[in-house]
Amino acid sequence: MTTPKTNQPGRPAPGAGEAGMAQAAVPAIPQWVKEWGFIPLLVVFLILSAMIADAGHAHGMGTGWFLFFLLLAAHAGAWAWDYDRRLGGARTALRLELHAQSCLEAVDAMTGHQFEFYYARLLECLGWTRIQVIGEKSGGDGGADILATDPRNRDFAIQCKRYAPAKAVAIGDVRELNGALAHEHANRLGMIVTTSRLTPPAGQLAARTGIRVVARPALASQMARVRDAADRRSRRPATAAPAAELP
Repeated sequence: MTTPKTNQPGRPAPGAGEAGMAQAAVPAIPQWVKEWGFIPLLVVFLILSAMIADAGHAHGMGTGWFLFFLLLAAHAGAWAWDYDRRLGGARTALRLELHAQSCLEAVDAMTGHQFEFYYARLLECLGWTRIQVIGEKSGGDGGADILATDPRNRDFAIQCKRYAPAKAVAIGDVRELNGALAHEHANRLGMIVTTSRLTPPAGQLAARTGIRVVARPALASQMARVRDAADRRSRRPATAAPAAELP
């Protein structure tokens, strides 16, 4: 199967979800204003101001002020409509990007950090909240790459391992996360998400310490749920992805 070409996942601020990413991608000032400059707007404003002033002289200052505030309201309404339209377009683009990335071929082509941000977005679609990507924090991540709360309100520290299918997660990685759960991320449950699998010793340690494992087949299942939800949303608005069930 040919690996699909997809845009690389962006790097939003920790905790930024789809709404935050869309807002970051949509400037408050429309692109056409940046291209044309503010001079045409100033000319239009001066012309309308002159017309309002003329109406004020002819019909009284009350009429002039009424037209002035009506102009301001119309301008604010037009800006809000245009911003909402551009924001909706950005959200749609993000969902289409996530849909395209939600396949094993796409995640296999990602870097480790790209996979962290991708999985954070995947969790959001699966109903998780309070998501923070911390894998790039200076001074190390304490064995975790993502902090998040699942739909059952349980806090997790998640370690992401974007490995080739033939490379298994070793027992040392499980030990690192288990140590972090006892110190940096106490009172959180642990999870390892990988595009590969765990070695038998690593899997046994994860089972003994209660660390959840999302290996390649479970990851593919989560991605399929997100794709299915996106397909249903395109046919029937306001359909959400089912909440992720952990092993």
